[in-house]
Amino acid sequence: MKKIVLYNVEEELLEKYRSIEEFKDIKFSRVFDEDLDKLVNDLFELEKNIGNCEAFEKSYMIMSNISSDDLNFINKTLKEYNLVFNGIKVMKTQTNKEWALKALLEEVSEEHEIVTRVFELRKLIKSTNDMDLSKYEEPLSFGLKQALLNGYILINSKDINVDKLDEAIENINHFLKAMGELK
Repeated sequence: MKKIVLYNVEEELLEKYRSIEEFKDIKFSRVFDEDLDKLVNDLFELEKNIGNCEAFEKSYMIMSNISSDDLNFINKTLKEYNLVFNGIKVMKTQTNKEWALKALLEEVSEEHEIVTRVFELRKLIKSTNDMDLSKYEEPLSFGLKQALLNGYILINSKDINVDKLDEAIENINHFLKAMGELK
């Protein structure tokens, strides 16, 4: 059976999801802070309605037996009903099914932050494509080129983390501000 467990989602939204006819073959439930030590694999059997969700700020959708086609259908249907899920979505896998819920949420939260920063860094790098660096003083243009190159290398590196991404974004922004290209 297809199952979706939600963390930090109001009961009202859960009931709206359950009421969607197209989702009749999906079992929806919620988990709470007191479930953070439970194994991911065991979450899909819980039946609770009340609890606190204060350990993590974001909302999470943890899915089991949901294919990529199912996920596309779910996203499309939620959009049609104006119930788009803006939290973090994660699939139960062979690897994470034996993890504690807390470990899973920490891992996917970090991955989400990294992906968000990579997207921001790529956008920033791309925004400089049409700049004519010859009109700037050599130290500034050279510094920007180095910052861009370092950012590009970081994006393609296996040794990537939020702090390094923030530093790369900050370095590029520093040179763009010095050049008067960023307000």
